[in-house]
Amino acid sequence: MKPNWRWRPDGWLFALLMLAVITVGWVALVAVFEVVLSGELSWRAISTYSAETASEVLGGFPEIIIGILGITITVVSITLQLAATRYSHRVTEMFFHDKGNLGVLFFYVLASVHCIVAASLIRNGIVPQLFLISTLVLVTISVLILIPYFMYVFAFLDPVRLVTRLELQAVNAVLRSQTGLGPREMNQSQMDFREAVEQLSDVAIHALSVRERRIASTTTEALKQVAITYLGEKSGCPESWFKIDERLRHSPELEVMAGEIVQSLERDRCWIEWMVLSQLATIYTGSLNQMRDVSRLVAINTRQLAAYALRMKDEPVLNLSIRFFNSYLRSAINKQDVRSGYNVLDQYRHLAETALVDGFPETAIQISGYLNYYGNLSIKSGLPFLAETAAFDLASLCVFAHEQQCAGELQILDELLTIDDDTPSHIDRNSLKGLRKAQVKLATYYLSVGEVERARMIAAEFEHEAAGQLEKVIA
Repeated sequence: MKPNWRWRPDGWLFALLMLAVITVGWVALVAVFEVVLSGELSWRAISTYSAETASEVLGGFPEIIIGILGITITVVSITLQLAATRYSHRVTEMFFHDKGNLGVLFFYVLASVHCIVAASLIRNGIVPQLFLISTLVLVTISVLILIPYFMYVFAFLDPVRLVTRLELQAVNAVLRSQTGLGPREMNQSQMDFREAVEQLSDVAIHALSVRERRIASTTTEALKQVAITYLGEKSGCPESWFKIDERLRHSPELEVMAGEIVQSLERDRCWIEWMVLSQLATIYTGSLNQMRDVSRLVAINTRQLAAYALRMKDEPVLNLSIRFFNSYLRSAINKQDVRSGYNVLDQYRHLAETALVDGFPETAIQISGYLNYYGNLSIKSGLPFLAETAAFDLASLCVFAHEQQCAGELQILDELLTIDDDTPSHIDRNSLKGLRKAQVKLATYYLSVGEVERARMIAAEFEHEAAGQLEKVIA
C-alpha cells in the first residue's frame, strides 16, 4: 500500500524540464522573429564579432552572473532560515540534499566560471566563437530560470510537501530493504527510516510550539500512514531488517532504553512500530492542555494502527499500541487534561469493539481491565468525570458484546462492577454517582432484553449503598 501524495516539484526531472522548456521556447521565439523581420538568423552577426567587440560583450557577463548568484543565495538563505526556524532545523539539511536545489546552484557557479574563462580568452585578436555563443546561452538561461527557481524553492519549503517528502523517505527506506541489500546498505536504510520519522516528529513539535494546527495534524497523519504502510510491507522484509545493530542501538531513542527492552523489540520484530508510536507519544504529550484536537488525532491514529495490526494478526504490535494507549491515559491524568483523557478513552473503547468483532475477545477483556484501572486512578487523582467516562465505556462495551453475541461480556461486566472497589475512604461517594448511573443504565438495558440474571448482578452492587443513594443516582 502506497501513501497518498501529490506530485511535488523537486528532483532532477523538474530542474531539467524547467531549463529545457524555457530555453527551447525562448530560442524558438527569437528565431521566428529574426526570420520574419530580417530573413536570417543573428548567429552570423555574432560570428563576425571582432576581438574588441567580443571583449565588450563578454566583459560584463561575469558581473551579471555573479550578481544573479548573489541574489539567489540571499533569497534562498533568508527563506531557508525562516523555514528552519518555523518547522525544523533539519529543513536546511533536506534542502542541500535535494538534487534540484544543488543542480541549480551548481549551474550558476558553473556559468560564472565559464563567463570568467571566456572573457579571459579574448586576446591577441582571437575570438573563441564557441565560448561566445555558449556564454550568451548560459547568461540567458540564468536570467530566465531565476523566477521559476524561486517558485521551486517556495514550493519545496511548503510544509505539507516537506511532510510528504519525509513520509516517502521513510517508506522508500522500507522498500529498499526488500531488494537484497548488504549489511552496510541495510543499516543505512534503517538509519534513513529513523531519520525520516525523527524529522517528522521535529516538524510536529515545532508546529505545536507555534500553534500551527494544520502542520501538526498533517505530520501526525503522516506518521500513522508510514506505520500502516510498513505493516503492509513487513512480511517482505528480510530478517536482517529487524536486527538492531550497534549503530542503530546508539540512536537517541534506543540508547536510553534498558537492554532487555531493546532485545524484546528485536525479538518481536517491532522496533519500527515502537519508533513511530514513540514519536506519536511525544506529539501527544506536547499537545496536552494546548492543542487537544491534535492529541485526539494521535489517539485516533494509534487506534487505527492497532486495528490494522489486529487484522494483520500482529500481536506484538497490538500489545505495543495498547501500552501506548495506557501511557496516553496516564499522561492525561497526570496533567489533569480531562478532555484529552476523554478522547483517549473513547478511542480505546472503539479498539475494544473492533477486537470483539474481529474475534479477539481476550484483547477486549484486556482493554476493559485497563479501563477499570485508569477509571479507578482517575478517582484517586480527583478526576471523577474520567472515571464516569470509563464506566460508561465499559457499559457500552457490555451492550455491544451482547448485541454482537461476542464472547467476553461477563468479564467486561465484572470490570464495570469493580471499577470503584479500591476507592479511598476520604473520597465522597456522592461524587461518584455517575459510575452508578452507568451501572443502572446497563441494568435497564439487560431488563429490556430479558437478561434478568445480569441485571441482578448489577443490583447486588447496590445492596450496601446508603439509603436513598439509588434515588440520587436516577434523579
